[in-house]
Amino acid sequence: MKKTLVLLTFLLSTTFTFAQKIELKTKFGKISDEEIKMTSYAKDPDAPAVVLFNKGFLSWGTFDAIEVHTRIKIFKKDAYDQANFRVVYSPRNKQFVEGLKATCYNMENGKLVETKATSANIFEEAINKDFSVKKITVPGVREGSIVEIKYSITNSGVRDWEFQDNIPTIWSEYEMQIPEFYIFKQIGRGSTPYAVNESSSKSETVLGTDFTYNMNTYHWIQKDVPAIKEEKYMTSVEDYKTKIIFYLEEIRPPNRPYIQITGTWGETAKTVMDDSDFGNFITKKSAMKDELLTVVKPTMTPIEKVQAIYDYVGKTFASDDDEYNYSLDLTVSISKLKEKKKVTASEKNLIFMNMLTSSGINVAPVMLRTRDRGHVFTDKAVTSRFNRTISHVKIDKDTFFVDAAGFPQGLRLLPFNDLSGYGIEFLGKEKYEIVSPQCKVSNKSYNQANFTLDTEGALTGEINVTERGYEAFRIREKIVVDGGMDKYLQSLLKEALTDGKIEAKKFENVENLTEESFKGNVKIKTTAYVSKTDDKMYVNPFLCFGREGNPFKPEERTFDIDYGATKDELYQLSLTIPEGYKVEEKPKGMRLQTSDGSIKFEYLIEEKGKTVVLNTKLVFKKANFMPEEYKELKELYAKMIAKMGEQIVLTKAAK
Repeated sequence: MKKTLVLLTFLLSTTFTFAQKIELKTKFGKISDEEIKMTSYAKDPDAPAVVLFNKGFLSWGTFDAIEVHTRIKIFKKDAYDQANFRVVYSPRNKQFVEGLKATCYNMENGKLVETKATSANIFEEAINKDFSVKKITVPGVREGSIVEIKYSITNSGVRDWEFQDNIPTIWSEYEMQIPEFYIFKQIGRGSTPYAVNESSSKSETVLGTDFTYNMNTYHWIQKDVPAIKEEKYMTSVEDYKTKIIFYLEEIRPPNRPYIQITGTWGETAKTVMDDSDFGNFITKKSAMKDELLTVVKPTMTPIEKVQAIYDYVGKTFASDDDEYNYSLDLTVSISKLKEKKKVTASEKNLIFMNMLTSSGINVAPVMLRTRDRGHVFTDKAVTSRFNRTISHVKIDKDTFFVDAAGFPQGLRLLPFNDLSGYGIEFLGKEKYEIVSPQCKVSNKSYNQANFTLDTEGALTGEINVTERGYEAFRIREKIVVDGGMDKYLQSLLKEALTDGKIEAKKFENVENLTEESFKGNVKIKTTAYVSKTDDKMYVNPFLCFGREGNPFKPEERTFDIDYGATKDELYQLSLTIPEGYKVEEKPKGMRLQTSDGSIKFEYLIEEKGKTVVLNTKLVFKKANFMPEEYKELKELYAKMIAKMGEQIVLTKAAK
């Protein structure tokens, strides 16, 4: 971005506060006695660390740069990672990190000892053609340490600012001094209040001329900002952090026509589809022609070709999920990529699409922002906010989204991290569509238990597990990567195995991670789910499939509830009771649902001779719920979990 003058206009209404001056004077290396003596943060005593201050000052004019100064107090070992910093910049846009210094401070024998980061503690790597990152690990960290970092990024452009972090922040401040000729939109996120939110303007004269312009100053301060903590079924904390996001819209140079910066998606579609490293690469038939000869056979059906190419690309190219850019933008030629076989996730997808189009398969690129990075605004044609390109495969009426970087997940099992809301699909030059990438594999869970109870309170029988979709992949990955079948069964049957044993087990295609379903059978004998007195037995009918507690504990919630995908959960128990006993009491049936019917829970139980049969069904028809629906969800879960905890009571029959 060239040196320019900027006028901020606000997308969201902003209240300017002209209050008494609030300031925090800081100097690198000047540590106060109060900071040294801190053993906890009074407003959050359990916090493992606290940001003492985080200050940013950005100036545009004859010298464009942002200066950042941060100081953190470490209280506990689990906050040592707060001494690791990442500074992302763009050498391609002539950005450079200057004046970098980072130090750890500790008290030793009554003296403050400094341990400075040296070149050995600073690692630099290229993320892609546009971005690089400096990774700094400040040495000497222990409980009670203070770590401090300061640096500048030249030619920075206007940068976003985050006031909130995963640890509390005592002081966060951002100030910008920008002349008046560039027009920005500001988007505010989060809910923590501002101590200062003000602007001012001062007339300045260009040196050696009589030309005057307004230098605008914008100033924000937040104090005692609580840590943002991940809650159950949250998309990403990035969606809810208090932050300011900027979009450059146009340049208004004096006595010259306006220059529109933020274009339309139609214009963007033409740009990216004309790009030699993006649209033109997808249709470049020579790029992978030798590989196609061995991967694709003439006798294959279209879907067989897609599967074969997906398997080949997945097995051949390792991908890095840590992306800052949506595009391929090859750092090296395709021939060298094929040699080193290490690519970004987007590069992997574009290689995948190249091979598909060369094989006659219709496919379109879809640009999105992954779930862990937070949602993106699709109404603004700002490609830098997107970090992933995936594929939309179209075979006649069979269309589905594929992320080649998700391999070895099943072809149609779109990685969960891609379920981030909306994306931009490029259909050709100047043609696009806003889409919502979804997974075509249904998420279903069907667990069936058939048991016989004896007079001693022992259950003997089998459990049939059937999972489809994300849970099937998660289980397989856990088995293959994290300890094998025995570890998985120990986790599933933990309570049953404390007073029982597995008598036999059989599972299908355990190590085939691409399989969409996971099926297995376990035969066990246990007394874990039964308690016995002289004449009664109490049976927990949900065995190992109940829920331990309500995931929604707070009284209020300000975040969306996002399950990512819809799901059906079915459970069936067939329990044969022992001779000499009868059912004295069993839970009553129940039907629950949200007011819009998007979640339904059914609990049906009946006696059939000497057998008690329980059937339950939990159906999620939608995946996202607003905060105002939270109380209803919390109440539904409370009732459902209470019902799952009810027992079947058996008593000895009269002789």
